Amino acid sequence: MLPVMETLASFLSCKLGTYTIKSGSGLCFALETKEVLSLSVTAIDKLEFIVNYSNKQGLLGVKVKDYKH
Repeated sequence: MLPVMETLASFLSCKLGTYTIKSGSGLCFALETKEVLSLSVTAIDKLEFIVNYSNKQGLLGVKVKDYKH
């Protein structure tokens, strides 16, 4: 996933952030460390291409509900 996110960050001219989280809790679950990748776009014009593409192609799955709202 890292190469895809690096390419997307380059395309959007933004920084790719990484941080770690620990998941799992309680006596039955061991804590697992996961790396999270995050893009932060600060200018709406950087997203224009993606918004236009999504309007034309549509989204699949549950994310379409988030997009329409």
